[in-house]
Amino acid sequence: MPSSLPPNDSDPDKDLWFLPAPPEDSAPTDPPWPMAEAKPVFDVGHWLKAESGLGRELARAAATIARLDERLRGPNSGLVERLALQEVAEQLWAQGNWIDPEKLALYRFLRLSTVQDAQYLSQADWAIRRMLSSQPFTTGLAHFLGRHETPLDGLEDIGKRPVGSEFGKIETRWFDLQHQAAAAHPLTRAAIGFFSWRALGVSDPGGVLEPMAAISGIGTAGHRGKLTFLPVGLGDKYIFAQGNSEHQRLQNWFDAVENGALRCLLHLDRLEEWQAQATRATRDLSGKTPPALIKAVLQAPLVSTDQITRMIGVSKVSAHRNLTLFTERGLLREVTGKSRYRFWTAKI
Repeated sequence: MPSSLPPNDSDPDKDLWFLPAPPEDSAPTDPPWPMAEAKPVFDVGHWLKAESGLGRELARAAATIARLDERLRGPNSGLVERLALQEVAEQLWAQGNWIDPEKLALYRFLRLSTVQDAQYLSQADWAIRRMLSSQPFTTGLAHFLGRHETPLDGLEDIGKRPVGSEFGKIETRWFDLQHQAAAAHPLTRAAIGFFSWRALGVSDPGGVLEPMAAISGIGTAGHRGKLTFLPVGLGDKYIFAQGNSEHQRLQNWFDAVENGALRCLLHLDRLEEWQAQATRATRDLSGKTPPALIKAVLQAPLVSTDQITRMIGVSKVSAHRNLTLFTERGLLREVTGKSRYRFWTAKI
């Protein structure tokens, strides 16, 4: 019976008669494939183009910030700290940590904290001190953030912040982006600074305090008053999320700056109203202590008996008596709820 198989000869490849013949030319889908052109992690040009189309929004934000800065040109430096406490509280909220401004103030004065809040309060205190500083950082991001070398030069561990030479490369890139944005308005440069910080991974993912502290001096450059930070969180705590186009993010940023500045101005209005109310409510009291106490309360977010003693030069007995009297007349509110180490704030 004749065989149905193809004849076998000396060529071993002929045994694989059932496979398709190789093509004469390689198909375009065969490896190696062409490499796609790498896109930059952050393109400053897109932000500069967005700024050119948002002149009205930028003008409104800049004008409102200028009003707030002018309002803070007076001798009462404590007003800036009050606003900074509120701004940092909003930034903490954006990170997922709800801590009110009074708790932040108590930590700054007494280092009071729970185990759960200690880390966030320490970070917030650092951010407030940085934001209240009128001096921009000039010694590099590593010194500004307290980021130090480790035995492992590079990333510490997966999911942690970069250090060493890896951080040095990111730092150089961030400053290079700031240099590219030098011609932009300070509010635009601040937005570029924040979002490029996020894009490059300078801090932990989702971190707000570090980049906002870093760009505070950028956004307030050229101001003549005492405003040393941008009240962005007070304007829109959701502004810190990534997403949308550069145009939309920058528009949202300008809107947040404007709204935050307006909230600060309203808070200053309430403090002025409180001052007028306190003056009327204590008009029947004699001596220099009541009017001096009113000024002292405006100068600090929280006051204690010891503080009042030092600030206005009275005895502890007199300071405590007047604090108690102001509380009874509805002008002050005690915030600790304790019998020792007590602190008061204006009841507005």
